[in-house]
Amino acid sequence: MRRTFLLLALSLATPLFANDLTVDKQTLQLDETLTIVVSLENSFADADDLRIPLQNLELVGPPSVNSQFTWINGTTTKRKIFRFIARPKAPGGALVGPLVVNGADGQRETLPPISVQVLPDAAAGTNDPLAIFRELVATRRDPIFVVAEVDKASAYVGEEIVVTWRIYNAATVREWQLVDLPKLEDFWSEELDVRNEPQQQVALDESVVQKVVVRRVALFPLRSGTLLVAPVGVEALVLRRTDSPFGFFEGSTFDVTRRSAPIAIDVKPLPPGPPVDAVGDVSLTCTKPVQQNGGPVVMSVALRGRANLRAAVPPHWEHALNGSVQIGEKPMTVQRTREYAEMTRTWSYLLFPARAGRFEVPALVATTFTSAGVRQTLRCRPPPQWPRACGRCGRTCGGSAAHCCCSSS
Repeated sequence: MRRTFLLLALSLATPLFANDLTVDKQTLQLDETLTIVVSLENSFADADDLRIPLQNLELVGPPSVNSQFTWINGTTTKRKIFRFIARPKAPGGALVGPLVVNGADGQRETLPPISVQVLPDAAAGTNDPLAIFRELVATRRDPIFVVAEVDKASAYVGEEIVVTWRIYNAATVREWQLVDLPKLEDFWSEELDVRNEPQQQVALDESVVQKVVVRRVALFPLRSGTLLVAPVGVEALVLRRTDSPFGFFEGSTFDVTRRSAPIAIDVKPLPPGPPVDAVGDVSLTCTKPVQQNGGPVVMSVALRGRANLRAAVPPHWEHALNGSVQIGEKPMTVQRTREYAEMTRTWSYLLFPARAGRFEVPALVATTFTSAGVRQTLRCRPPPQWPRACGRCGRTCGGSAAHCCCSSS
């Protein structure tokens, strides 16, 4: 009896720790996260980094680490706990581990793997708000989700496309943040300002749901083909109320992750024809040529519109210029409204007449491919009576040749 009591007392006095690999659930939805906990003791607790083999799962950020140290009856025990957050990649089976851990004293232990089942999610493959809402309600999940919308599902290479992401929410959300922002490598992108977008209320079935724009991007496809706009995710801290009489004031908070469905955009190559300077709805403007103090004739030329003008070349003369020209570029500007992006690219033209006398400035032209799918030639024509530059005296003169202010020499 005394021996049994002594062994029991020693077992109670010394905590029984062991290396362990656990998960918080073995069945999860596609939009849920999985918590993986690795507990290491004594010499194994000296590990600073762990790499857990995963199948059909990916880690979300670095782990949180908690170290413990106990001293009982002259015996010290070290323990280190790694807590990882992972999310599923696709429906089906998933695997955590096996994990091989090494101790500082040369010991090695293999922690057995854990199987996890990822359930298919009917709401993950659509951007229809009503369909997503009904699926979440039917599966008793928090009614908060992200929807992606595109202003056109088909476009030409270089044509502007606007994608908007909205959060629909009928839950009690404490805080939220956007995650998994796509890189959009097949597009030139311009972020639009949505900070002042008002919240709206919409009815889905018999429920009132708030929706708000959280991101809007103007995209310009860089190549043809079926291009995918990857999902945008949102992580939210949701309060789930209890069923008690004080449930309105009580509850527990849970982390919820939702992602929009990807969007496929059919990008078509430009039809055969002459090369174009820009794709989109663009205007061409130019100022009146001016010469001062005997210098070159100066004029400013600008392309402006809903198009990616970063690679646009300067407009060219409709016919040969009787002289030479130097073209300088001014800083390009991008006007980002709430609905679209508009670019302006400006050049400064310095014209040097080949000889004194009347100097004719031909029209400037640029070829564009409009959103209507047709090629268009833009012309910036001179006014009916442009000033004439006289090379020697450097003054401008208008009207007929009899009133020219410069001599023929």
